[in-house]
Parts: sequence; C-alpha cells; structure tokens
Amino acid sequence: MDVQGGGWLRIHFGMTGALRYHREGEEPDHTRLRIDFENGFHLAFQNMRKLGMIGLIRDPERWGRDEGLGPDALAVSGARFRSLLRGRRGMIKSLLMDQHVIAGLGNVYADEVLFQSAVHPRAPAAALGGDALAGMRDTMVGVLERAVDARARPERMPSDWLIAHRHSGGTCPLCGKDLESVKVSGRTAYYCPHRQPE
Repeated sequence: MDVQGGGWLRIHFGMTGALRYHREGEEPDHTRLRIDFENGFHLAFQNMRKLGMIGLIRDPERWGRDEGLGPDALAVSGARFRSLLRGRRGMIKSLLMDQHVIAGLGNVYADEVLFQSAVHPRAPAAALGGDALAGMRDTMVGVLERAVDARARPERMPSDWLIAHRHSGGTCPLCGKDLESVKVSGRTAYYCPHRQPE
C-alpha cells in the first residue's frame, strides 16, 4: 500500500492475519492496526496469534533484495523456477516454502501445489526432472491466481482441491481415501498417499 509522503506499508500476515474493511462500530476482534478513511470506513489488520508484522519501507524492490527474498511465486518464469529447484538438496515442500528460494508460497498452498502435481511433500527436489518442475511451476501459478480470485476463502475454492480437506480425518477429494500427514520443516503437510506416493 502506497503511503502518502512516500514509502509503502508492509504487512506480513503470519498464520492467522487478515484485512477487514468495516464500518464504525464493527471493529473486528484482534485488531492490531486500523486505518481510517474519509468515507467513515476502516481497514483493520487482524492478527489473533500475533505472528504477523507491520512496517513502513521506502523501496519494496530494495527491501526484498535486502531481505534475500526469492522471486515472486506469481511472477517467476518456468526456466527460473526450474533453475532454482533443479539439483537442490532437500525436500520439495521445504524448498517451496523457503521464501529465500521463492517468495509467496506458504504451507497450505504448497500442499495444494504438491497435491495437484501428484508429488509427495518429502520427495527430494533433486529427483524431480525438468518436465515435473515445469508442470509444478504452472500449477503453482494457477493455484495462486485462483486463490486470489477466491480471496483465499477455502469455501470458494474448487471442490476437488485439497484445501478444504486438510485436517485430521480428511479424505482425498479425488479418490476418497484417507489423507495422511507428515512433518516437513516443522510444518504439517497433508497429502493423499494414493495420489502422492512416497
């Protein structure tokens, strides 16, 4: 968000952060920042678990370079995506969530990309060929674009996506079999063992 007088408002949502545009008297719970508009409405930054961050920065591109962020997940080319992941050590899900490799993909959407790509979250990145990585990059962009269109609301996502089923006791939306979960870099990964064999 461009800030009058120069600079940009930087918001990191953490795991539970959200923005809510509201009227006076409709203050949402866990508001950590409120921006007031001349029309009487407000924009609240909600952050229940206090894992998010707010700050002002002068130059977004320079800030990203200074923070060592990788290319934006929505803007990375297929060739660049392949070069970033090809031959790397580590599990594919860890690399997809590493903001220094590719910026903008978190736990939930990494699971969705891997589900749609039929790749196990613990698959070694180095074992994935160029065609598999090219398909994964296209899937990643498609998932993120659809999530933006749906305003990241699980109920507005396609019914054959994993997102609404990522919970204990969840079943695969494609084959109906029980989902399993594993820890990858300290985060829980949900997957279909039938569709995504190890």
